Amino acid sequence: MSFEKDFDSWNTLKQDINKREWKSFVQDGDIWFCSVGVNVGVEEDGKNNNFERPVLVMLRLTRGYFWGVPLTSSQKNGFYSFPLVVKEREVTALLMQFRMFDCKRLRRKVGAVPPSQLAIIKQRVTDILWKNKRPQLSLGPRRHSE
Repeated sequence: MSFEKDFDSWNTLKQDINKREWKSFVQDGDIWFCSVGVNVGVEEDGKNNNFERPVLVMLRLTRGYFWGVPLTSSQKNGFYSFPLVVKEREVTALLMQFRMFDCKRLRRKVGAVPPSQLAIIKQRVTDILWKNKRPQLSLGPRRHSE
């Protein structure tokens, strides 16, 4: 079963979001509702008129950017997910959808994870990004141009 994604409404809202001031008080471990938008394929979409979903702030970067992980209320198990409890509600961090976000996308803070849990999640993302053993692609012998 397929449904039509509303890219046009998202594009209109995205232009308004781009005009906002960024929120400078974001901290590592915060959970915010974030306008993630309408995305391609199986990438997690936002919901409702603000195209939002909860996102865990993994690492605040310079001048209004952060690395974050979308959260879902669907219970998922496996290497690419991490179960959490936020305000007595079970959620799953979608580690495979780790990405950079602009703080202008943030709408409202809804909670935070304890530093001990954040450290585990950061290590899991590090393992996925840098330690995940994948077969090496062979590109054949190197050719030199003359």
